[in-house]
Amino acid sequence: MIMERVLVSEMILSHLGELAALGAAVCWTFNSIAYEKAGKKVGSLSVNYLRLFIAFILSSVGALLTRGLLLPVDASGSAWFWLLLSGLLGFVLGDIFLF
Repeated sequence: MIMERVLVSEMILSHLGELAALGAAVCWTFNSIAYEKAGKKVGSLSVNYLRLFIAFILSSVGALLTRGLLLPVDASGSAWFWLLLSGLLGFVLGDIFLF
């Protein structure tokens, strides 16, 4: 019984990347389904703005938990430029064109 648990844990650890990819695919699927239903009720642009707001909050909480800061106030001006450019392209344009 204990040996089976060890084998299962080793199997999970050896396939952690595949499990993470599968989990991401499942999340994207549920995201698309929820976005479609919400978009039909209130419009896709409104839903996209709400998603951006939620993404900002979750990113800030993640930064607070991992770095102790809500925003990267310790970053250089160059890092802020690339962060803002990445956010505009990824969150704003990417989501608008995706959905």
